[in-house]
Amino acid sequence: MDSGNEVAEYYAISSFVPCSFVSVPVDPKGLPCTLCSCLSDELVQACSHDHTYSCGLAERFGGSYTYLCRLSLMFWASPVLTDGVMTSALIAGPVLTLPMDEVASEAARLAGSVPEGFSHALGKIDVLAVDRVRSLAELLRMCAAWVSGYSGESMTRVHRFLDQQSRFSEYIHDMKRQFSGTQSRDLVRYSLETEEQLQEAIRQGDHAAAQAAAHEILGALHLSGFDSPEMLRCRIQEIIALVSRSAIKGGAEATAVLENSSLFAGRLPKVGSLEQLSGLVLQAVGQFTDFVVAAKQLKHEEAIKRTLRFINENYWEKITLQRASSIAGFSPSYLSRIFNVEMHCSFSAYVNQVRISHAKKLLKHTSATLVEIAGMVGYEDQSYFSKVFKSVTGITPGTYRERSGTFPSRTFEIHDDQDSE
Repeated sequence: MDSGNEVAEYYAISSFVPCSFVSVPVDPKGLPCTLCSCLSDELVQACSHDHTYSCGLAERFGGSYTYLCRLSLMFWASPVLTDGVMTSALIAGPVLTLPMDEVASEAARLAGSVPEGFSHALGKIDVLAVDRVRSLAELLRMCAAWVSGYSGESMTRVHRFLDQQSRFSEYIHDMKRQFSGTQSRDLVRYSLETEEQLQEAIRQGDHAAAQAAAHEILGALHLSGFDSPEMLRCRIQEIIALVSRSAIKGGAEATAVLENSSLFAGRLPKVGSLEQLSGLVLQAVGQFTDFVVAAKQLKHEEAIKRTLRFINENYWEKITLQRASSIAGFSPSYLSRIFNVEMHCSFSAYVNQVRISHAKKLLKHTSATLVEIAGMVGYEDQSYFSKVFKSVTGITPGTYRERSGTFPSRTFEIHDDQDSE
């Protein structure tokens, strides 16, 4: 993959840290560090195992993993995914975070003695602060996501997916302790009951609840066991079909959901381990929930636009939340909730803002009385109009007209004592 080698080269040039694009399992010959080969063939093999294992941990723990090799040199790795499966990785390092004499002592302990020139080669390795290593590891994760073919929101989605896998591993460990004496059939029944929660969470576009339910189901599958990989794949296929149908019921665009469901199904035969199959399910759950959220957001935007148009075109009439909700296509309570989220103010506050905006124009450019203007912008009570005007602008309508200086103060203003200036 040319892009992987190119990214590794640019990363090394910009960070001054060696970076390699390698296939997994990792061949140490593809890395710039040659210290292990100076010591023994056995250490080279151990080095290969350590780098390969660390790449697996990087995939499992959120897309980045920092580690020390057998010689206590620091590296960091990020997986490169093809169809959701790690096929290669970017590995940066080595760098020194420990004193050179400690590394030399460790090399002597492992190899019995160190050859001539070892200390000189060790001295060429840069020393980095741990804080800088953390930042460079995060940058490498982003580079690996780009090489994997992701960009923008996709990078965030991949990071979230890998982080979910990390949380899933921890969840399985907790479940093993919690259900150590539970029969397999009880665990399967447990997962079936949780499916209803999963379906509802996806329909609502609730990422946290959907992932929690998926973790429970997959955890039960991990603990219950299956007679054959084929049976397990069938169960995973059922779950993917389940979540895809739930997404469509939640309002997601059917064509996009079915296309992605077919893609996930096509990847099933290529995935072997239960852990990888679980990762596939978590990715599907995240993807389909995203579709529901996007659909709801689009529906909300359209409803808000219709509501705003209705308010601006009818501000002088009696406007109620009930009437606006029938135009938006939502219940009054639901419209009120999404209006607050999208507009950062309540429905009634926005209506008042629109009316007061028109009232200010009338005060400035006409000689109409306050009673007349109140009626022209939708208020039946002039004293209430004055109170709302002051709450929005900080001054009364009469004072606003006086300060504008366009028309004489023929306001006939009526207001409560607390509204007077």
